[in-house]
Amino acid sequence: MPEKHNFSQEIYDVFLDQLSDEAVDIQNCIDLLDEEKEYVDSINRLFRIFHSLKANSGYFHLHELEKLAAKVESVLNGLRDVAPPLSKSVHNWFKDIFVQYLKWEDELQSGVETLSTIDQELLDEVQICEAIDVDPLLLLKSYRLYYFHDKKQTPEKLISFLQHYTKEVVVSSDMEEFHELIKNKPGELCVIDTKSQSAEIVRFLYKYAPRTALIVLLNKMDTTTRKKLMIKGIHHILSYPIRPNELKRELITVTESHFGERKFVIANKEIENFVLELQAFPNSIRRIRDICNSDEASIKDLVQAVKQDPVIAAMVMQEVKNPLYNLPEIKTIDKAVSLLGKKYLNAIVLKQVHKNFDFSDLEIYNFSFKQFSDVATKRYLLMLKWYSKVSIAALETLSTAAILGNLGQLLIAKEVKRSGKEKGFKTLLENYSIEYAEQKVVHTTTARVSSNILSFWNLDRDIVDSVRFSDNPKYAPVEVYDLALANYVVFHLVGLDGKISPTISKKIRQLLLDQGLNVETLQNALNSVIELSQG
Repeated sequence: MPEKHNFSQEIYDVFLDQLSDEAVDIQNCIDLLDEEKEYVDSINRLFRIFHSLKANSGYFHLHELEKLAAKVESVLNGLRDVAPPLSKSVHNWFKDIFVQYLKWEDELQSGVETLSTIDQELLDEVQICEAIDVDPLLLLKSYRLYYFHDKKQTPEKLISFLQHYTKEVVVSSDMEEFHELIKNKPGELCVIDTKSQSAEIVRFLYKYAPRTALIVLLNKMDTTTRKKLMIKGIHHILSYPIRPNELKRELITVTESHFGERKFVIANKEIENFVLELQAFPNSIRRIRDICNSDEASIKDLVQAVKQDPVIAAMVMQEVKNPLYNLPEIKTIDKAVSLLGKKYLNAIVLKQVHKNFDFSDLEIYNFSFKQFSDVATKRYLLMLKWYSKVSIAALETLSTAAILGNLGQLLIAKEVKRSGKEKGFKTLLENYSIEYAEQKVVHTTTARVSSNILSFWNLDRDIVDSVRFSDNPKYAPVEVYDLALANYVVFHLVGLDGKISPTISKKIRQLLLDQGLNVETLQNALNSVIELSQG
């Protein structure tokens, strides 16, 4: 019996009897969650049990049990909106919950005064909606692909390659025939391979097959058509010569970006429109990025470029004073740039991009601009401190991804407010993770929308795809898997709300070990960022 109490032994004995009786009911309900006819009733019965348990355990000062009951209650509340069958991961979580329940029941029956500490992983995020857990290669096998070309000879090898990954490839080289095919039976995918008619075909497909995902093959020198297509929102463009591994990667990324979410087309039209309305990088930022990415440019060149933009110069001076960087006092631009170096400055300057947006909509996340910006800073620092010990070469890509990986929140916030779903979104945030609330309301995530923005800006494909697959790196193309995994790790340890997880979960530990990465290296980097954040 708990040591500190103001209740009678008789009442406490009734509570212990109730724990024993409900153990049987909990076990039965968990077993019936696989039965479609019993699903709703089982969810409701479990909810009533744990709702009561939360109140009673609080009354008896059993705080570990109270925390667990509150967690289970919130998960069950969310599952009321999710159709059966229950995912394997959630079902296993319930089984683990029941094991913990039985353990504590035994402890209480034996007369302990304080319950053993709960396993923190039971209180971690439970992914109720496993919407994005879809292998793009499996999806491709169920899709029809149209291939339009204007070549004198049909490229049989290319078509054979496409047939290997899709359900069916329909080939056409006649525009009228192609129009009729699309009008009668639109496909999921279309590869456009023509010297002069790409823009015309895109306009036609937008009108008659707006849900078809597009890949355009272009001559490397045709920069004019490339720019026109980018303005229209076509991000999946390959230049000749077409290499098999690059085409496979494009098939995977276009499928994931368009069809990887809960059977909804990911290209939410309102969000796409926001992307198209965004302004490009200011010229000064482009110039600084070019210098940072050039092996030939010197620090002196970088100093001059920074000095030519007063806004960026002021931002750099303000940034180096941030206690998170733990730098000595710096009084000049020259010193600041020299000390930061190219890789630091490249990522830090990209934060200036944030200034181009309206942050008022972020209030639906209960965020301020400072909180939003701090997420980018903390992620950048963690990535820097961790991956500088793993791969210096990858830092150029990963530091940019860390800085810009949360931009999508701005567009999602606008969409939620525009669609009048603000109240429902805020209610979800009270009980669930940000990612879950985003998927429930707009059927997408911050990482996915961020990758669309970065693609529109025509950033390096490794940056774009490493962010795109950061939600689920196991389905990333092999060329970008390591980068997507690094983003997954950092984005989970520094959440979209800016909270830093002090421990590395078992799942992340296993992923690191599978890749031959040292867990201790990451933990040291994590401890360092936490210390700087608290300083």
